[in-house]
Amino acid sequence: MFTSRVTVKIKKDKKYLQYIKIIREYDDSLSMTHIKDSMEKGEVVFAFDPKVNPIIHNGKDNSDYFLGDLFLKTLRALKKAGAAMTVIEGDHELLEFSKVSSSKANVEELIGKLFEAKDGEKAFNAIDKLEKAAKKNEAKRACIIEAMMKYSEETSMTHLRSLIIPTINDLVKENEIRYADYYREKIQHGNSSEAFWAIKGYAVVMQKSAYEFLVDALLRGYLDMECRALIVCELSHLSDQPFDLGSPYELIHWKIKNLRLAEIEKWRDAGYPDGSGYEDPQVHECLREPKTSAEKVYASLNAKLLKRREGHKDKAHPEFWLVQATDDDIEMIKKELNPPNSYLDFLMKASPLGVEMKLKDYGPVWLIGAHDLIDAQAGYALIPRENTKIADWPKNYIVVATCLADPFCIDAQQENSPVYYAMHGMDEWDFEEAFPSFISFLKALK
Repeated sequence: MFTSRVTVKIKKDKKYLQYIKIIREYDDSLSMTHIKDSMEKGEVVFAFDPKVNPIIHNGKDNSDYFLGDLFLKTLRALKKAGAAMTVIEGDHELLEFSKVSSSKANVEELIGKLFEAKDGEKAFNAIDKLEKAAKKNEAKRACIIEAMMKYSEETSMTHLRSLIIPTINDLVKENEIRYADYYREKIQHGNSSEAFWAIKGYAVVMQKSAYEFLVDALLRGYLDMECRALIVCELSHLSDQPFDLGSPYELIHWKIKNLRLAEIEKWRDAGYPDGSGYEDPQVHECLREPKTSAEKVYASLNAKLLKRREGHKDKAHPEFWLVQATDDDIEMIKKELNPPNSYLDFLMKASPLGVEMKLKDYGPVWLIGAHDLIDAQAGYALIPRENTKIADWPKNYIVVATCLADPFCIDAQQENSPVYYAMHGMDEWDFEEAFPSFISFLKALK
């Protein structure tokens, strides 16, 4: 178990009272004031020495073995509670319990463990701890980054050569151009996965200075389509030139036309000017000044989406918006599905765009917008690609939302239709009324 004296330091935080309770269950001879003061001063809070039989005033077995086991359980309880500990046995830090060590020896030891790791689990464990250490201590960040870069070049576990690059990307900062050569080498000579993550890192450290190299890599075409698509996205975000606007959300679905090579080449020849950025989707005035009872529900739903929208950084593919449907989409929906006017009102004023919400007792719910509504009937009312109706699908049912592929539907022939729900994959559809109206369904979304 333990062979030398073990000391424990704990950083005081908001949960310090919980830590005091755990420690006093081990040794109630330690006063609350002593424990609190030791945390605040960065001193040893409590300790265990297997060579000196301590006196524990809790009426417990006082044998060395029992006390060592109790001490170990106390460390585990503190770790589970979230205590930031530094646990030292003799002159050796116990990394199992130390949340992040501040000692130079710990970083060197972790780097050594990373390079010595013979399996992926041990390597990932060392990488995770090194990342935490780098984020906690700026003085160690550079040497950890350099060690990870070296590891990505030398490791015999080839899958880790690319998987470690996203971690490196999280540690580097804007304009740290000393790391540019590493990323350029990965882009030019690494495998496709290495090149993909290196493009992201290169854009971070070089910022607008990345234009020339990335545009050259894009136009020369030596990278695969997914990497070239990523380059277009990175160039767009750095320059506010919306080159990626209207392209597929998933890079794997991009085609050569989505790269807009001629447009980017023209941009290069003009000296890489900044663009005007991305315009927000067009929203109906009722979301700001609702008048009808239905509009008040739309506005309430929009308010729930606002915070999620603010955290979404991909301006080319806006999410969590309620937008005005286009006239073309509305006309096509009327022709193909003939929904009730109450539902058309929702689409015209608050059509969902990339909206996923939560629904109690169901789970994540994807709201279908006007632009996707007809296509979304495939697999339910229609056989995909054949445009033929599925025989056992309830006539006039329109899928307006899904929960893990389970459909929520309204009946096109009812002006204020209830919302019906059924589970898929059950051999036959067994719909039940989930909400008395579409408005009540919207109100229940969180």
